[in-house]
Amino acid sequence: MTRRASFADPPTVERIEAALALVRLRFISLTPPLPQAAHATGGSARASRVWSATISGLRSLRSPLRILAERPARRLAKAFDLSAPRARTLAAGAVLLASAQALLGVPLVVARGGLREGLALALLAESAAAA
Repeated sequence: MTRRASFADPPTVERIEAALALVRLRFISLTPPLPQAAHATGGSARASRVWSATISGLRSLRSPLRILAERPARRLAKAFDLSAPRARTLAAGAVLLASAQALLGVPLVVARGGLREGLALALLAESAAAA
């Protein structure tokens, strides 16, 4: 998304808005389930914990997106204790998270673990039950 949206370092507010429109267009044909809750996991979700434990929509990400549009990756990396390459992808991740939340219609709760951890725990439990 960072490359596809042609984000500079830092990305401009206009490019972020264009990325939101692009993702909205891509999501328009999707019909998701109607969840009661949704969890976000992965690097962008973990980084969003800096702002909030939940992502309740674009409104909750407006201020962070503005910060991301004003600061180069090296400053973000230092401020949020991230690698510069990771910091450079934060705006794209925030755009995708906000768009997913809008599609699902429920706040995204930032999960403590990801699929890999969950899969590992399930396999461990399965192995223990078989023993």
